[in-house]
Amino acid sequence: MRARCLSCLTLSLLTLAACSPATQNPVVPAAATATNKSHVPTQADVDRFLKEGPEPTLQALRPLDFWLHYKLMPTKRNCAPPRPKCRR
Repeated sequence: MRARCLSCLTLSLLTLAACSPATQNPVVPAAATATNKSHVPTQADVDRFLKEGPEPTLQALRPLDFWLHYKLMPTKRNCAPPRPKCRR
């Protein structure tokens, strides 16, 4: 009887906690959000890219390209065996 009452009380408290309103997020000042880097390139980034060309960007992507090439390109290990020819 006591375990039943304890489990009922626990369930009631959990239900009450789930139904209570969520706390509001603290207000973030505008200066803090302005320091976050945007994914949109600035005019200085575009000018630097046009001056340097695509080489630095391609050099940065080279490890990913290397990994993707060897994961996606077929090798003798992951190719299907050749199909036998039909005899007529």
